[in-house]
Amino acid sequence: MAWRSALAKTSSISELRFIMCPSSAGSQGLRSIVKSTYSELKISNPGLPMLVRESVGAKAKITARYTGGKEISVHVESFDSAAIESSLQRIAQGFENEGPGYSI
Repeated sequence: MAWRSALAKTSSISELRFIMCPSSAGSQGLRSIVKSTYSELKISNPGLPMLVRESVGAKAKITARYTGGKEISVHVESFDSAAIESSLQRIAQGFENEGPGYSI
């Protein structure tokens, strides 16, 4: 998808964090996305820090830090890969806090 290659260029994201449990079923979707897209994202956005953190019992979430220090977290526990991909696209577009699962 085009948004992947332009993540750091077209948005004001200064850091992207993926937090998940290494073994829980609720984190499976996020583990799958990280495994399948991390290399592409990093190659396409070499200047964008992307941190992957695994902790036993952690609930799956993606946190984006934007220029100016604003952070938005998207809770993706039990989301499938398509829903997580959609959440990442919305993060890349710099959406504001909207609906359940999104917090500032």
